[in-house]
Amino acid sequence: MSMDPAVRKAAIAILRVFREKDASEGTFLHFSEFGSALRVAAGHVKHENQREALFHLRDEGYVDVGDAGLTLTARGAEALGRLR
Repeated sequence: MSMDPAVRKAAIAILRVFREKDASEGTFLHFSEFGSALRVAAGHVKHENQREALFHLRDEGYVDVGDAGLTLTARGAEALGRLR
């Protein structure tokens, strides 16, 4: 099953924030650091595409999701080098 293009775009935007911060495995970023790539208010992701992208990144092992933000996993760190 292929990923919806809008969800794929949102997932890449989230990973790009980690790349822009020179993140490596284990880097934690607070939700507020994601800006428009991940809009979170009152503990909930506001946009459906971003929510689905976050679920995908978590389920596929790219990030760990915490109460206050995301932690980049080894798989996620590896993926940063493949982003365009």
